[in-house]
Amino acid sequence: MKFRVYSFDVYQTCLIRYYIEPVDLWIAWAKEIFAKFNRLEDMEEVHDLAMARHRAQMKAQGCWQQNAPIQSRPEAITLPEIYEHLSLPDWCSCSKQELQDMEIELEAKSVRPCLVILQEIKFIDSLILILIRFFLTHG
Repeated sequence: MKFRVYSFDVYQTCLIRYYIEPVDLWIAWAKEIFAKFNRLEDMEEVHDLAMARHRAQMKAQGCWQQNAPIQSRPEAITLPEIYEHLSLPDWCSCSKQELQDMEIELEAKSVRPCLVILQEIKFIDSLILILIRFFLTHG
């Protein structure tokens, strides 16, 4: 039995992200946190919160060192692992689970189907398996 295999990156092929880089998503996430607490948006503080999310990911990957190159673990890390390492400012009283849920919701809202590609896929007479992962910083 012969199978034809089609392999492609789901993001930027079938789904188009509004945010090009992970940090763009994290900045939008930080802005939502500021809005939730009715805090005046200070771009430096927004950036600091987005970078705290980035550092949490680096710590979860086991490679966070000041000025060290990013090295990925062979297996994927999970959002709960990342959020275990998240340091929050004193004014933020959200639980890490709430913040994680906000990030997931923001990511889910930020994708749109690429209709041209999806039209092409409809004509493939095969089983299609789609695997997706959320943003993880590339190394």
